Amino acid sequence: MNNKHLFLSPELLSRLTFSEPTPGMYYVQAVPGHRPMRAFPEEIIRQLVVLSLIHQYHYSEQRIRIEYPVQMGRTKKRADVVVLGESGVVEVVVEVKQRIDSDSVEQLKSYAMVTGASYGLAVSGLEYLCLKRENGNRFVEVEDIPVCGKDGDALIDGLQARGARFSPTATLRNSLQLEQFEKIDKSHVKLTIQGHPLNLPILDLASYKKVQKRFLSAGVVLTAEVKQPAWLSFIRELLAEAPNPVAPPSIDDQLSEKIGNWVRALPSERRFLTSGNVSQEALGGPSKKLSRRMSLRIANILRSLGWQTGHKRVNGVLFRGYWSGQRGEGKDNPRSIFGDLV
Repeated sequence: MNNKHLFLSPELLSRLTFSEPTPGMYYVQAVPGHRPMRAFPEEIIRQLVVLSLIHQYHYSEQRIRIEYPVQMGRTKKRADVVVLGESGVVEVVVEVKQRIDSDSVEQLKSYAMVTGASYGLAVSGLEYLCLKRENGNRFVEVEDIPVCGKDGDALIDGLQARGARFSPTATLRNSLQLEQFEKIDKSHVKLTIQGHPLNLPILDLASYKKVQKRFLSAGVVLTAEVKQPAWLSFIRELLAEAPNPVAPPSIDDQLSEKIGNWVRALPSERRFLTSGNVSQEALGGPSKKLSRRMSLRIANILRSLGWQTGHKRVNGVLFRGYWSGQRGEGKDNPRSIFGDLV
């Protein structure tokens, strides 16, 4: 079963026609030649299915029937939607349900067997199930129903012909009124629903009920009914689409930038530095009693700039520090090897 919806796209929704011939009684119509039907939720989905068959699967209006009679023994039933072949034989039978369960699947199979349809499609508000009949009464689940070929008769694979697969994201985004989904860090996201932003741990997203409670505590009521498998598929797709947050520069990156800029601005005659010089002049820190951690950081940064470990005697006192060599262009400087690539 597919936790995605084919039919709730703006293109199809904009094609529905609603009317109110009697105050308080609304009717919906997908095709001008079809009879308007009472605009119950299942009926709206059925009309969207009809529009999808015409505009996404490219079947002609003349091949689509609503409330198609199906003779089940002595009882006459009616299939919600069928698609006829050029010879008038049923090719696809469609049933619209509030919820797709085992009874829905068995009904779909029985309609397909009686009508001789090769494909059966069960549709609800959030998911659909497609079956293909093989070897008499044996059914296998497939990804999609066929799409009518350009010659109006040949059938080709639905997923390939339409060129894209519809995800539940658009459906749930609209029903929830989700305006923004943003990764804050590796463990938190920000959801903005109905104008209310809320920061949530990613682990809390695993449960739709938990998200409902969190937004309810913020004064936002999420009325959409979402099954847990559909919700998880929705969240996975949102997480995959959202860009990863840009990590702030680390302390080492900040030190490297400050020291690098300071070193490159030194006069050419200044060729020897101590860790204390760098700490005091480049970073505004102490010149003596540096922590071992800070001394190592300064040493690594100076070496990356091509400065070499060495000593210098000043007024009889031997100082340990770093010699510039070619002032940042020494043999151990990565830039001397890779240039601007590093």
